[in-house]
Amino acid sequence: MNVLASIRRLLRFEQLGLAAILLALALLLVSSEVLQRWDNLFYDAQLTLARHAAPSEIVIVEIDDESIAELGRWPWARALHARLIERLTEAGAAVIGMDILFREPDLNDPAGDARLASAIAAHGAVVLPVAPESSHGERLIEALPMPNLAPAALGHVDVELEADGVVRRSCMRAGLATARWPSLAQAMWRLARGDVPTSSNMSAPSVNGSARSAWVREDCFLVPFFGSKDAFQHVSFARVLEDEPAQLEHLRGRLVLVGTTAVGLGSSFVTPVSGLGAPMSGVELSANILGALAQHSTIHPLGALQRTLLTIALALVPVFVLPHCRPRSALIAYGLLLLAVMLISLVLLRFANLWFPPAAALAVIAVSYPLWSWRRLDSIVGQLRRERNLATATLNAIGDAVITTDRAGRVAYLNPVAESLTGFTYGEAYGQPLATVVRTYDETGERPVPPPLDECLTEGMRIHPSSYVLLRADGERAIRWSGAPIRDGDGQIDGMVLAFSDITQILSLSRDMVHQATHDALTGLPNRVLMKDRLAQALARARRAGEHVALMFIDLDGFKRVNDAFGHTAGDALLQEVARRLKTNCREEDSVARWGGDEFVVMLEKLQTRDTVVRRASHILESLAQPIDVLEQELYITASIGICMSPRDGE
Repeated sequence: MNVLASIRRLLRFEQLGLAAILLALALLLVSSEVLQRWDNLFYDAQLTLARHAAPSEIVIVEIDDESIAELGRWPWARALHARLIERLTEAGAAVIGMDILFREPDLNDPAGDARLASAIAAHGAVVLPVAPESSHGERLIEALPMPNLAPAALGHVDVELEADGVVRRSCMRAGLATARWPSLAQAMWRLARGDVPTSSNMSAPSVNGSARSAWVREDCFLVPFFGSKDAFQHVSFARVLEDEPAQLEHLRGRLVLVGTTAVGLGSSFVTPVSGLGAPMSGVELSANILGALAQHSTIHPLGALQRTLLTIALALVPVFVLPHCRPRSALIAYGLLLLAVMLISLVLLRFANLWFPPAAALAVIAVSYPLWSWRRLDSIVGQLRRERNLATATLNAIGDAVITTDRAGRVAYLNPVAESLTGFTYGEAYGQPLATVVRTYDETGERPVPPPLDECLTEGMRIHPSSYVLLRADGERAIRWSGAPIRDGDGQIDGMVLAFSDITQILSLSRDMVHQATHDALTGLPNRVLMKDRLAQALARARRAGEHVALMFIDLDGFKRVNDAFGHTAGDALLQEVARRLKTNCREEDSVARWGGDEFVVMLEKLQTRDTVVRRASHILESLAQPIDVLEQELYITASIGICMSPRDGE
């Protein structure tokens, strides 16, 4: 019981310590801007998921490439703009927002300015823009319409860029020194609701600002972008001028924004829905802001206190969840916590129009799992290290050479036996292709045989033991190898293991045993067992080729007298010399064997006539009749030869 209590106290202490660490980290991240970039990325992604359909009452009359081609180079005469407003008035547009600055009079066409002023006044619900503008170096001024124009309202078209150059927010009010101008979109929406602007909004101020004046923004919010080109209805400027009023019926009662969308004419901005490749024009940006006001879907960030409390609450959840999870389920719970944070942020954005930046909570939860499980991870790492050391010791202790590779066939490990056989150290072989370290040939030593990489790494086959010749700097060794693929936890091939052993001595011993079983120990000639096998093969070849095979049975005359007179040592020396002379008088394709005692057999192949055999027998008799030096004694011996031929004398 005391042990269990101690464990509980330890776990409780670690739980409190984890809570303190996570709380401090959450406060630090919320109070700093270090994760602002990630929050921006999360906002852009969630905005795409939580996007609303654009309101249908907003229409953009665009000064596009088609209008430029038809009406001429920009800027156009004021009479064209006046004619547009007159056409929109005839069509019954509810409110017109001109995203075009008419700042200075047209000295070449005063009548056009007068017509424009008359058209604006006749409609009665036209909003003109106000914009901040730099003048004379650092001097900031408000760019206002001409005094003779009398719009229903003025609205600023100021745009606030974030640190990454993306437009995400707009401000209800802005102005030089004081924020007294509503945004162009807000001014249009107020007119649409029947909220007549006050005279202070309509007055053209004489204050142009100074070097010390600053542009002030108030009541800012995040824009729930509906989209760019495809979100709102677009009508070409030139088409509005041409169409009959009956054909412009779709503009009746609509909120119409007029501005440039042609590339290079006006300002364009990067937004979360447009991207770097297709920036959004100023008039489309105003349409998105107006749509947000019309749908009451403007997005407001959570207050500092609300954001801090929600971040802390989410950050402390792992403290209460992870201690109750088993090791395998803890990782699943950890992933679910991260997903829950993203879902909470998305739900607030989609249904409450509130933006909760999730990066701080995600970062704290991401840190919580390794902090909580570091003891278990340390134990697992220690166990893996021990198992690896055990496996290495085992591989180093076995008598076979072992090489492992990665999935690309490069050497990852080789044990000391492999180092000895290949001549490569671990440092020299690591990362080298396996074929560079293990250079092998077939059993003849003539044809290169690469290691079975394709079989193991591509086909996943196990390689059964096979014998090859390993080429080394100091010579060749006979080896026998086997291989198998190495698979990861998902069953995918992750490499291969090649095990091989040196069988040079075994093969040499095997060859010696075979030679002893098939050859005469005294003369080194094939014995009767090997001769019978060669005779059977020769007869088969002769039948296929239509040739003859001759067999000469040679018996030495009076060999017993040599043994009796000079001893067995002299007899053995005599037999060895006879064997040498028989081999000398035979072709390479002929076979000479000792049949037993003083009897020898010579087999001749590829014969056409009997005369060839007779001549060969005569040469053999003449050779054997020559004196033989044995133990400093000159001996003479004769031989008798019996001959038969196949197929003449039998099959």
